[in-house]
Amino acid sequence: MKIKSTFILFLFTFSLQLFAQDQKKYDGEIEIQLIRHDYYYDIYSEPTKKISNKENLPFLKMTLNSSGQALKVLLYGKYYKNDLHLLRQMHLLEYYKNGNRKRREIWETDKEENLEYNFYVKYEQDKSKKHIISEKSYFVKSDSLFRNLKYWINEKGEFQGRKKDDKNYTKMEYDEEGRLMLWQNFKKGKKNWEWRYSYEENKRIGLYYNMHTIGKVPPKKEIKSFNEKKQVVELENSMYKTTISYDKNGIIQKIEYFKKDQELIESVKFIEIKLKSKKKIKKKSVSEINETIFQTILEYVSYI
Repeated sequence: MKIKSTFILFLFTFSLQLFAQDQKKYDGEIEIQLIRHDYYYDIYSEPTKKISNKENLPFLKMTLNSSGQALKVLLYGKYYKNDLHLLRQMHLLEYYKNGNRKRREIWETDKEENLEYNFYVKYEQDKSKKHIISEKSYFVKSDSLFRNLKYWINEKGEFQGRKKDDKNYTKMEYDEEGRLMLWQNFKKGKKNWEWRYSYEENKRIGLYYNMHTIGKVPPKKEIKSFNEKKQVVELENSMYKTTISYDKNGIIQKIEYFKKDQELIESVKFIEIKLKSKKKIKKKSVSEINETIFQTILEYVSYI
């Protein structure tokens, strides 16, 4: 009985060692933390200077490789309990040699804080091995496919959109300079909504049309502004405004969100981005790091 218990303990310890060794490849050279603060309101619904999260706990941590690609993403705060001490999800990512995403594992914690490997996503390339053409999601336990998204790529190599099937998809169109001009969504074979874009100096102006209310309700307007380095510095629509500031190396340092009420604009929350790197960051990696930060917020924390 003692021998059996010792053997089980050995297997458990060995499994943990293998898991720890396997995790090392996701450590990366760069560590980024996203820390969110919300401004509190008084009893008269007026904003104060008091902010939440005084412990400066991150709601997201990620490790990146030297090129600026995310290797591991950790999300904190449960859906049922927004405690930033609690891990909610872990995403592990792998890439092809050309830098395209190859695989993503999704681990989740249960109510007892046990980490479970539940889903994985496989990304397939075309014959030229230049572009991703499909994104397939699987349940781990049954190894069964539950979502298959196809990517549209035109002859210029420009991303056209994602496609669930022939009746449900998104579609993008570009001008000769490669700028996005039209972004459409189709549902059940019918156009659902679209964004129409125009450009002037350092701004991109977008008009959003809902096909169900077109002609009845004016289109929503969004303005994206860029600095001299062509980095996004501001996003604004009729209700909200977002500003993005950068550090001396050109890496995103702070994202601040404002609420607009007629002529009044007040800050409601902001995200601090803290970065640590084992080596000096290469200039050519800066744009990829910024893109990773933006995409991570869009992909993993859409509630922000």
